[in-house]
Amino acid sequence: GELEKAREEFDTAIKMDPGYPEALNNLGSVFYQEKKWDEAIRYYRRALERNPKYGDAHYNLARALAHAGKMDEALTEAQEASKLGINATRLLDTLKNQGENHGVRPKSPQ
Repeated sequence: GELEKAREEFDTAIKMDPGYPEALNNLGSVFYQEKKWDEAIRYYRRALERNPKYGDAHYNLARALAHAGKMDEALTEAQEASKLGINATRLLDTLKNQGENHGVRPKSPQ
């Protein structure tokens, strides 16, 4: 389907330029759509290794981490996305509420 075609195109882009953060982020999003959280996390982190100030990748990583049950890490990434100018207010509120319900304390922005 369409996700398979997208994965192939992003794989090709990454083979041509292994450090292409947008392609890494987009491939992470394909895995996210397939609910393959660990793979999505891996590609979002690779994108951030190449560009630590890539706000969209921090936001996407936060969402994938939350689905994987890693709420404290998800909150940290959402806060970083917010610092980089990404509107993460709704995600931050959701993570804070879920954290309170699961005994996870939100970290204050530094």
